[in-house]
Amino acid sequence: MKLRALDLLLFALLSVVTFAGAIADAGPLVGVLWAVALLVPVWWCRRAPDVVFGWLMLLAVVQLAFRIQPGPVNAPHLVALYFVAALGLGRLRRVWAGAAAVGTMLGAVVTVLDEVGKVRGSSLLTDFAIAACGMFGMALLVWGGGRYVAQRRMLVEVQEARVVQQVQLAVAAQREDIARDVHDIIGHSLALIAVQAESAHYLVEASEDEIDLDAAARLEAAGEALGEIRRLTRGALAETRTLTSGLLTESKAPMPGLVDVDVLVADCRATGVTVDYLPATISGLTQTAELALYRVVQEALTNAMKHASGAEIAVELVDGDDVIVRVSNALVAPAKGPGGTGLAGLRRRIAAVGGEFRAGVVGARFEVEARVPRERGEA
Repeated sequence: MKLRALDLLLFALLSVVTFAGAIADAGPLVGVLWAVALLVPVWWCRRAPDVVFGWLMLLAVVQLAFRIQPGPVNAPHLVALYFVAALGLGRLRRVWAGAAAVGTMLGAVVTVLDEVGKVRGSSLLTDFAIAACGMFGMALLVWGGGRYVAQRRMLVEVQEARVVQQVQLAVAAQREDIARDVHDIIGHSLALIAVQAESAHYLVEASEDEIDLDAAARLEAAGEALGEIRRLTRGALAETRTLTSGLLTESKAPMPGLVDVDVLVADCRATGVTVDYLPATISGLTQTAELALYRVVQEALTNAMKHASGAEIAVELVDGDDVIVRVSNALVAPAKGPGGTGLAGLRRRIAAVGGEFRAGVVGARFEVEARVPRERGEA
């Protein structure tokens, strides 16, 4: 609303100057019509600056043809020149700049045309130079102001685009983090559930020659396996719900850390897998660093159960200048390359907290190791 009022005020001042100049140059009747032809298009300078400037340049040609000297009546030309420099089409900008330069020179010629034959040549050249420099300088000043505004606007647009891009990158990074978390949570739980389900199926379907248990003992063992499946399923759902609810409500619910590694180990042992666990009391890491190390253990245990079924697994936490998490298992088949997307995700996760990640064959074992320097992991 304030901008609209300012536009009206400036347009009113422009109208006074233009009408006064037009009437003084062409008389009351013609002057009023001329001023209207100049002023009405100016109101649309912001919407169609190129069209408005082109129209005013045509009127300028008519003005010069009638040998009417440039003056206050040409104030709308300066306004249109400003807007075409600030808002005009780039492909037409050079055309309008050239037209304005030629117009100022012709205006200077018309200004001194009446002096031809009346004053000496040197005086005529001086008057022409003064008129040309004055008109060209004024046009150049207006053009420069318009281009400055255009450059400022472009700079603001670039900065806004950069902010939008940064937000998009942050959202993409958050989505990637969520995808990795869901992969780790669901993948680990499903691996444990698959082992328990296979055990329950074997207890129910195996013949008496294959397993030395009576029917009651079999049902009890199968029930324990199903109960473990239920517990793992509920735990995975609860952890996933905590993860997703944090996105919707900005919940500060604690994420798992290194103190929760013993739960992962216990879950694996409950499936019958032999896990040799060497714990350590670790403090001084950020929650993000602890979560990253926890996910390393979770993913490494999942991979060990999937790709080295029945092999003994060793989990070790080392506390020192570097906090180290190491998970290894005996090889039961030749290693197949550096690992899949799970290990690649762990490598990015550890790198994000300033650590190092390694996964590969060491001797007769496949080993996953994550190392986070304490000074980088501290808040």
